[in-house]
Amino acid sequence: MSLFVQVVNEEVKQVWDTQPPAGEAGWKSAVEVKPDLTADRQTYDGHTFDISVDPVQIVYAVRDITVDERKGKFNRTGSSHLSNRSANRNEQRDRRIS
Repeated sequence: MSLFVQVVNEEVKQVWDTQPPAGEAGWKSAVEVKPDLTADRQTYDGHTFDISVDPVQIVYAVRDITVDERKGKFNRTGSSHLSNRSANRNEQRDRRIS
């Protein structure tokens, strides 16, 4: 995917993933710089622009996922899994009864 940023007075004003309109000043090509993440331990956390290079770099920050966030994800996933198992058991029981 091609990215384009419009830089005006040393500030990024717009980011587009389609070709910008012809004739507008300040448009430059851009690339995303996404560091590798440790699965289930880190996530992307915002981004900054490095307009001093060509193409402009959209650099993503990384933050560690907290233990509480990981627990919350586990609890949501686990509870829905258990609910589905209970529903399946009830359905099987109902079939045996009828």
